[in-house]
Amino acid sequence: MIHLVTLGSLQLNGDSGPLLAGRRKVLALLACLVRRSPDPVRRAELARLLWTDRSENHAKQSLRQALAELRPILGEALITDAESVLVNAEVCTLDVRAFEDAVRLERWEDAAHLWGGEFL
Repeated sequence: MIHLVTLGSLQLNGDSGPLLAGRRKVLALLACLVRRSPDPVRRAELARLLWTDRSENHAKQSLRQALAELRPILGEALITDAESVLVNAEVCTLDVRAFEDAVRLERWEDAAHLWGGEFL
């Protein structure tokens, strides 16, 4: 199981420690995919969202490269086709989801413990 921290900082932690340290765009991509799971996200939307400063072709190439960096970590949980990308969120916990659940259930101590700062 891996854990994505998005409140206050952006980091991915696995059983052996930090993963993809310093790879902010790749981690932002993962955050977007896990946050939207179980819904797939269109590749064009991801490219526009994360690589606004690049041409369409360059943004698509950057997306392909970022997905290639995620594949060894996510394995079969990263589901891609020509049009969209999906991450099976069961392999990656997301702090903001746990925070929202704690707030919804009025578990204020848990919510306070999870709060690390602003999202991303």
